[in-house]
Amino acid sequence: MARRRELINVGGGSPNSEAGVGNGGGVGEDRSSMGRGGVGRHTENWYAPQHFVETHVALTDTPQPLSISAGWRPGVLAVGQSSKFRSAWIEWEPSFSAVLQPSAAPNLSDCLRTPLRTGTYRPGLWQVIMPFKNGSGSPQGATVRLRGRIWKSANIDGTVATELTAATMLSNTITPGVIADSIARMEVYLDQQVLVAQYLFFQLGVEVMAVGVSGSDVLFQTGPMPCVQLPKFTP
Repeated sequence: MARRRELINVGGGSPNSEAGVGNGGGVGEDRSSMGRGGVGRHTENWYAPQHFVETHVALTDTPQPLSISAGWRPGVLAVGQSSKFRSAWIEWEPSFSAVLQPSAAPNLSDCLRTPLRTGTYRPGLWQVIMPFKNGSGSPQGATVRLRGRIWKSANIDGTVATELTAATMLSNTITPGVIADSIARMEVYLDQQVLVAQYLFFQLGVEVMAVGVSGSDVLFQTGPMPCVQLPKFTP
């Protein structure tokens, strides 16, 4: 019987949503003349840490070395199977089900989390950008897409959270290779957002879009590219 998950210990096409929200675009673009009415310039970048801990992923404002930090191993699971993200783990086949994830309020281990914030984000595009590799050695990885929701909470563990997204964000479809990265992007336009001593939580899941081969996986790589880009923030 396959194990449910494996602990990671490794050092160092158009985004849309189920509500039809999304505006495409490349990684790290200056979007001052894009989006709705010219708003949405990405002026705040957050990076995933090189080493995840089992309980949470605390984002940093400093670029990081390349490292594999978490992911999924959907193998030959059927189209439509889904699993939540879990910090520092590879989620194996038994963690998948027909329930599309994320399906409930966040917990600390299924999100990327910013530091405590007080201030205002201008209206604009909020983007999650994640590079993935297939670490199984098979030339054909599983074909998947990311699913995401954004929350805010005054509690570091994500309890009593308020959702900022009106519907689940969906990334482009990716098939990670052994050598080349596959970049999954999700984005949503949000009106002005005010935080008062609150954290932002970027909750993640994956959905199988085409059957892979036995053992194929989808592994998130940290590195010098920001994985979260947000509009201008005024403290």
